[in-house]
Amino acid sequence: MPLGCRDAETFRLRNNWNPPLGRDPHLESFISAVRQDVQDFQAPKYVRDNLTKGERAALRNLRKDNSITIKPENKGPAFVIQNTTDYVSKAEKELSNLMPEIIRFRKL
Repeated sequence: MPLGCRDAETFRLRNNWNPPLGRDPHLESFISAVRQDVQDFQAPKYVRDNLTKGERAALRNLRKDNSITIKPENKGPAFVIQNTTDYVSKAEKELSNLMPEIIRFRKL
């Protein structure tokens, strides 16, 4: 059989089998409790803003400034503010470093 060919059996339609209920009373109790918690969940109607009005205005002004780029930090919940020209030049440098890798691997 040539490489890449698969058995027709692999592409069978899924069946509708489900495990029988009541098999494990502890598991059934847990599933029931989780279902009930999900059904009873109500999202809060109002979430209090954790920024002051001044901080919110400053953030809005930073977002409008095209000379800077705001990106989430790689690790952690913080963010990074960087000069856009520096950000673009670093991205271009990273891409140019990858080009020899991309060229080395050719489609067979």
